[in-house]
Amino acid sequence: MHSTQAGHAHNLGVGPRTRRPCHAADRTGHGVSRRRHTIERLTPGGTDEALLYWRFIGTAFLGAPAAGARVDFAGTDLFAAGSGAFTAQRHVEDLLTLTGQLRPDHTGS
Repeated sequence: MHSTQAGHAHNLGVGPRTRRPCHAADRTGHGVSRRRHTIERLTPGGTDEALLYWRFIGTAFLGAPAAGARVDFAGTDLFAAGSGAFTAQRHVEDLLTLTGQLRPDHTGS
């Protein structure tokens, strides 16, 4: 599980200043080609948390090409907020599914 502290949560493209939530890799295009990152569900949790369910589909991920036609995996982010700002973010993605869809001979050059 990856946790982002308050100082960096605003860079994730989620919040009152953005039109739609997005994942950091989707926003920057970091090593991803022909990609679609969709929000499947956003669930509030109490007064200061939100749970975001997302799906990523693309032809490669972080420079590693798909073994087949595409890479398709899901993830979840839990955001915590306080005083009008994000205070923490926890990120989980299905790495077993992802790595099973990447070409095994790719060295990550």
